Amino acid sequence: MPSSMFNNSFYTPNNNNLNNLNTFNSFYNLNNGTSNFGNFNPLLASQPPPLSTNNTRTSFSNMPSLKPIPYENGSIIDPEMEDEIFELPSQWSGVLQHYSSAAEWIVSEEFNHSMMEEENLEMILKIMKWYDESQLKLRNGERAQWAVKTLDASSEYSTQWGAVNIAGPSRVYPKYGDFSDAWAPRLQQNSKEFFIVEFSDYYKITGIQIYETFNPGAVTKITCLPRGKDRYTSRKPQLDGSIIGTTTFEARPEDWIVLYEGPTQQHSIGQHSRIFSPSLTNTGVESKVIYVEMDTTNSASWSEVDAVKLIGMPVL
Repeated sequence: MPSSMFNNSFYTPNNNNLNNLNTFNSFYNLNNGTSNFGNFNPLLASQPPPLSTNNTRTSFSNMPSLKPIPYENGSIIDPEMEDEIFELPSQWSGVLQHYSSAAEWIVSEEFNHSMMEEENLEMILKIMKWYDESQLKLRNGERAQWAVKTLDASSEYSTQWGAVNIAGPSRVYPKYGDFSDAWAPRLQQNSKEFFIVEFSDYYKITGIQIYETFNPGAVTKITCLPRGKDRYTSRKPQLDGSIIGTTTFEARPEDWIVLYEGPTQQHSIGQHSRIFSPSLTNTGVESKVIYVEMDTTNSASWSEVDAVKLIGMPVL
C-alpha cells in the first residue's frame, strides 16, 4: 500500500513556515475560500481578533459556537474529549468562534500567518471533525448510530486494512489518505466491491452516511434487508482474522430493498475525504443491515471507507 498522504512531518514546533502551511492547504484542497471537510462552504466574515504568540489553555466545551450532536445520538466526539484541555496560541479560540468553525478559519489569511505546532494541528483536525459532525441536523425523533459489525465484504487488501475496520466510530476522517484504520479492497482499482454492515438497533431508515477517506466516489448502490428477512449465519473468521466470505444470508436477492443507486463520482470529487450522504429513494424501511456496492473502475487508487452511520427513527 502507498504510504499515507497525510503526515505531520512538514510541521515542526514553533515553525511559522508559510510554505508548510501552503502544503497543508494543497493536501486538503483548502484554497479559493472553500473547505472540503464536509459540505461547508465558508463565507469569510469581518476581521477577527488579532493573534498573539502567547499560549492559552482551553477546551472544546469552551467553544460555544461548535455544537455537536449528542454522543449517544451518533456524534463523532467522545464525551470525554469535550472537556479535554489543550493549549493554543492566545485568542485562537476567539478566532475560531469568530469564524464559527475551524473549517472556515483554516482557509483564512489569519491561519496562514499563525503559529502552527504539530500538536495544535491535531487539535484543529478534531475541531474540524466536531464541526462537520455538528452539521447533521436530526429531525424530531431521529437518532444516529455507527455500524457495530462488518458482516462480510468482497475483499480486503490485508487484515490490517480489513473490512472489520468499517465497524465502530470514525477513526480517520477528516484526514485524507491511505490509512490502515480504514478498509481497503484487495485491488487498487478496476473492480466491483461490496461490504455489509450491521447496526445494533432497528431504525426506520431516513439517511445513511458513508465516511470515504481515500479516493471517494466509488459507491454505486446501497440496499438493506427489512426486519424479519435479515437472518444470517456466520462462520468463524479465518485464521488471519479475515471475515471475508464468512456470512450467509437466508434472504433471496429480491428481498434486498434499494435505498440508493447512482453513477460513480470519482471524476467530480477532488482529492479529499468526504461524508457521503445521498438522498434515499426509499425511506421508512425497518432495517439494521446495510449492503454497500462500489465500482472502483474510475478510482485513481484504493477507495477506502472509514465508517458508516445509519440515521432514522428507532423502532421499539
